[in-house]
Amino acid sequence: MQPALKKAKVEAAAQTNGIASAQSCTATPGTAAVHAEPASGPPGSSSARQNGTGGATAQQAAAVAPKQQQKRKKAKKMTPETEICVAIQTAAKDGDPKAALAAYDRAMAEQIPIKEDVLNNLLFLCAGGNSWADRVHNPTAGNGGSAEASSSNHDDDLVAIMQRGRDIVDHMRTRNQPVGEMAYTALARMAASARQADKAFALAKQLLEESKQRPAVVPRLRSFTPALSAYCAEGRPDKAFEVDALLQELQFDMTEAEFAQLLGVCAHGASREQTHTLLRRMAKELTTLQPATLDAARAYFTSATAAAAPAEQPSASGFGGSWVVETASVSDQGICSTCGGQLQPIDLELEEWGTFADAIARLANEREKRPNDFASFQQWLDRHGPFDVLVDAANVALFGQNFERGDFSFAQVEAVVKHFRQQHPESKLLVVLHAGRLNKPPAQQPAAQKLLNQLRRENAFYATPFGSNDDWYWLYAAVRAGRQGMLISNDEMRDHIFSLLAPRFFQKWKQRHLLRYTFDAKGPIIDYPPPYTTCIQHLATGSWMFPAAADHSWLCARPQSQG
Repeated sequence: MQPALKKAKVEAAAQTNGIASAQSCTATPGTAAVHAEPASGPPGSSSARQNGTGGATAQQAAAVAPKQQQKRKKAKKMTPETEICVAIQTAAKDGDPKAALAAYDRAMAEQIPIKEDVLNNLLFLCAGGNSWADRVHNPTAGNGGSAEASSSNHDDDLVAIMQRGRDIVDHMRTRNQPVGEMAYTALARMAASARQADKAFALAKQLLEESKQRPAVVPRLRSFTPALSAYCAEGRPDKAFEVDALLQELQFDMTEAEFAQLLGVCAHGASREQTHTLLRRMAKELTTLQPATLDAARAYFTSATAAAAPAEQPSASGFGGSWVVETASVSDQGICSTCGGQLQPIDLELEEWGTFADAIARLANEREKRPNDFASFQQWLDRHGPFDVLVDAANVALFGQNFERGDFSFAQVEAVVKHFRQQHPESKLLVVLHAGRLNKPPAQQPAAQKLLNQLRRENAFYATPFGSNDDWYWLYAAVRAGRQGMLISNDEMRDHIFSLLAPRFFQKWKQRHLLRYTFDAKGPIIDYPPPYTTCIQHLATGSWMFPAAADHSWLCARPQSQG
């Protein structure tokens, strides 16, 4: 398999537009940082007062000035290359392509070199900046949307700016300058904005072919989204699914935005098989949905395409026919208020557990100060695990302790341990705590020592070493336990480290395996997961259910034959 066909990890940076910081201009060797020139003026003037010499004699000012100059770094004039860089970067931040092009024209006239990353920012602007996708789906976006504006000089400017971008890439090629992924992506966005979907797709495939010869050029999801967006905007489902098939072959992780566009284009003649396969993928990849995705679902199920498609389950939903789409609520037991269908608990599939656990271990090992620490924990788990119940001891011990005499409460940890051993005696429990907590006074109390020693004897305690993040340890152990593993913690796991995990695994795992808790006078109260999973579901009644991210509502699409 060629490098471009290997699995690509799409991180947040791969989805951003990649505007470089202006600091990259001043950090270049041989260029100078920008400093303000010292204010000057006669004694008593405003500029002199700013220097602290207002009202002083000329002699006093002269005596003070050398001392101030010693403290002040010597100002240096920017090189022409740095001036061009700063001008283009500033224009990129301001969304001003004309200012960026003016700086580029000056550089060409004066033969000032421009770095590739700076040119990429210029091309980003020429391609429409952050609003390129809006113009694909709404050609009048950015000009008020009026008929007059769509034929105004503003539109002519946009066309001219995009042409300048194409000319810049052509000029780069004539000078044998590298044309990388961001340049190809900018060209594809320009084509998509001009409703040239085929050209946008051809550019993405050209980039893919070039990556086979130039391993440093790595295609990204954003390289293909212009073609996908344009095909969807043009109502061409077969071509949109052709792009989708290539994205799957490249093993790119699509975001909700791409799924929403694909679902929307299904209303324009996609087959039932295409649509239902897409919906099943979305059910695996996504949890709650944004308004655009809900709108796409509504558009499909109220379309003539959906009405004409044969039903997947004739006994439940009839042989095709219209659909009724309504906002619904779901009871605590998982019953839909409109169709009466029962939502199901949906967990990771068998092969996904190992993939998820391996991903956690890989990230943990990459971030450990001492790589062998996490490997030692894995070996310890092999000997003593798996554990059904994982206790995030720090989270439990600190719960409700934000009062004057509050402290790290080992009594609360003990209460949770006792609760699970009484309520679930068949479960195997592990308490995870950072080693740093063991050296502090709360851990030296007799009751705490008794608890810790007992847990150690039972191989039910693991102290994560110094320099380690205990989050990786309890999460890995819980996932290693598979469907039986439960984590006791109120940690919402919104930290950066958790964002690195594949959402399709992590979010569903949280729903089914995270047990939240509180305490009352009698002890811990455990909040168990609901009997259903919040994600797209196809019910036995034939209905499709879509959960909204904004609130607890659902969109229910039920066959009209249900009445």
